[in-house]
Amino acid sequence: MPDPAPPSSCVVLVPVGGAIDPGCDDALRELERRGHPVWRVRGYSAVDAARNQMATDALAQGYDELMWIDSDVAFDPADVGRLRANGLPFTCGLYPKKGPRQFACEFLPGTPAVRFGVNGGLAEVRYCGFGFTHVRREVFDAVRMHHRLPTCNQRFGSLLVPYFEPLSIPEHGGRWSLSEDYAFCERARQAGFAPVADTRVRLWHVGTYRYGWEDAGSPKERYADYTFHLPAPPAGDPRPSAGNG
Repeated sequence: MPDPAPPSSCVVLVPVGGAIDPGCDDALRELERRGHPVWRVRGYSAVDAARNQMATDALAQGYDELMWIDSDVAFDPADVGRLRANGLPFTCGLYPKKGPRQFACEFLPGTPAVRFGVNGGLAEVRYCGFGFTHVRREVFDAVRMHHRLPTCNQRFGSLLVPYFEPLSIPEHGGRWSLSEDYAFCERARQAGFAPVADTRVRLWHVGTYRYGWEDAGSPKERYADYTFHLPAPPAGDPRPSAGNG
């Protein structure tokens, strides 16, 4: 595998709706020290609009790698390098939702369990939240061409491509309304690029406290190695549901 490009070729994009968690901001400052440009972008009430504009601007400025980090996700700066070093077009780290015993992702149907930590590895997922996600230019180009996405907002002088526009898809028993990050994953998958999670990456989703892998499936003990078990879906429903460890 070739060495990754220098950090300056990978822009870190941080949509900010409120405050930046101190742990997140400390790690962002370390990324800047290591040579990554970091864009902390405020002023958007809708995260899909923020992601659309940030992606369009970053690609227009010539960046070939876009690293998305949410302002409420605490992380080890070295894990940005880990995702980049995988050499894959679309990779992410996984983290739990705040409160529900669920991950902010959709595992592939039929997934029985997912190993996290020192014995984790690479695992394709159906959809992922964009709290810690690395996407290369080729994925955006493929999404734009495959779905014939228009260039918008010429009248405002700030061009925008709606890569993250929410959409709905047919699903068992009806339709599923996809949020902006899941909608991007669906478009990318249709264009030939599936998201791949690196389950060795340890992330914290900061709310009333730091939610970690274990909060998706078990009490609050922390482990260096963790297996997340998914229950079998209901009869006739191909989708997995939230599991427990």
